[in-house]
Amino acid sequence: MTDQESKQVGKIYKETTVLARKTQDRIHLLNRESAEMAQIIEVLTEISEHTNLLAVNVLLEANRKNGTVKKFAVVLTEITQLASQTAMATSEIKERVTLICNSAKESTHDIAAMTEAISRLQKIIDQQSTFKKQNNN
Repeated sequence: MTDQESKQVGKIYKETTVLARKTQDRIHLLNRESAEMAQIIEVLTEISEHTNLLAVNVLLEANRKNGTVKKFAVVLTEITQLASQTAMATSEIKERVTLICNSAKESTHDIAAMTEAISRLQKIIDQQSTFKKQNNN
């Protein structure tokens, strides 16, 4: 292998290593974000369950017609607060999903670049192998 070819191989190897590290970092980010999303989804589930219970309570009170307006107001205020919390949690999920999607796109691009770099490296190795075979015959 000539000095120039050795330098090319070294350069391609470095490119591949950098891309692999970047991809690995993004994958770690995807994992962290996914774990955080799971926690947010758990909160949304709890809020949803609580909202359903409150709705049942409101329905029961309405059916009884003996409850005072004040009781309905308290329950409806709590339902409104839960709806607000749900909206905030949903917004957080949207932000995290966007981040995950962007990271996945970048990782896909980097993986394609790594594949191209490895392909170039393989081409050099194949050329070197062919050259050696021709010189040995």
